[in-house]
Amino acid sequence: IVTIPIDSGGTANVRLVQINETEEGILEFTGVRCDYNATNYLASLAPATTPPAQTTNNVSSVGYSQSLFIEVPPLNDAETLPRVMVAIHGYGEPGWPGAVLYRSVDGGATYNSVLTSFRTPTIGMVASITPAPTDYHVWDTTTNISVTLKQGTLSNSTDLAVQNGANWCMVGEEVIGFVNATLTGPNTYTLSRLLRGRQGSEVKCGLHNPNELFALLNDQLTVIPVDYADINKTVKYKTVTIGSDISKVTAVDVRPFGLNMRPWAVAQPNAVKQVNGDWYITWI
Repeated sequence: IVTIPIDSGGTANVRLVQINETEEGILEFTGVRCDYNATNYLASLAPATTPPAQTTNNVSSVGYSQSLFIEVPPLNDAETLPRVMVAIHGYGEPGWPGAVLYRSVDGGATYNSVLTSFRTPTIGMVASITPAPTDYHVWDTTTNISVTLKQGTLSNSTDLAVQNGANWCMVGEEVIGFVNATLTGPNTYTLSRLLRGRQGSEVKCGLHNPNELFALLNDQLTVIPVDYADINKTVKYKTVTIGSDISKVTAVDVRPFGLNMRPWAVAQPNAVKQVNGDWYITWI
């Protein structure tokens, strides 16, 4: 039940009976009037009684939403088309109703809805620079990464599970797997026993910066397909909280590079000179 103003003056108590979402992400409410706060209720063969106090739920702000677009290397052999991953969130506020993502390919003149998301990705920030490992081929048992989450939680795993893709995350542009996630403060975890440079990101191990994005690579991230024609082109996106209006949202520019379509660095290169002077070069 909500209290709303009426055109003739005063207010009315309305019970919401239906909510519909339009294609623009706007919510339409249907309600029936329910002014039941009379002084007394009269019942047959019963004395007058005072009704219980009415509970009125005032409409609160739907809040802001944001999309964090992340270029992630290919995570499995099934990825054959370009894509970006996006963490759509409501800044961790309770009661976030979800958001609609809109896309414009004509410089912001028109927007079309891409998807609606109610997911809660695990995201945060790594304040300190993550040092490079001594060797990314083996477990990094000396580096500890402190991450402060904006929303979500982290948990421990096992060596085998991490080797198979569990607890993988993006720290900046490096894909890292972690076994231990120790809670050290409010929303703050220390990650240890790490697998570094996963999925061809070993070239990023020593290129970290302060205040980098942390994103857990799980199914709470949303995958957005990218057309080949849009690679290296700027596309505008707006993230509109359900119940808000697209005109109130500032667009962000996204330029996908098609990282998941780029080949990894080669391994075990070998060159053998042939008797005729040619070179026979192989690699994995």
